[in-house]
Amino acid sequence: MVEPILDMHLPSTAYLDAHDLAAILKVSPATILRRARRQPHTLPAPAHLGPNFPLRWRRTDVASWLGEGASSPGSTCSSDDAAALCD
Repeated sequence: MVEPILDMHLPSTAYLDAHDLAAILKVSPATILRRARRQPHTLPAPAHLGPNFPLRWRRTDVASWLGEGASSPGSTCSSDDAAALCD
């Protein structure tokens, strides 16, 4: 179940783009894209919609990830911009 606070921050569409995820995590879209390339374990898993399709995340996956504490086993936070992505 999605907590009410998450509903306020997540758009009603099924997929979120880097701008949507950045707004939720209070970081820049560039940080989201950089983390997706260099440290994907610090973000929820993206949806694979096609080889030439921009990165998207399922709304439900993001809500679950946030509900789990926004961290995954083995994730590390070593820079300021990662602090918003990890506890």
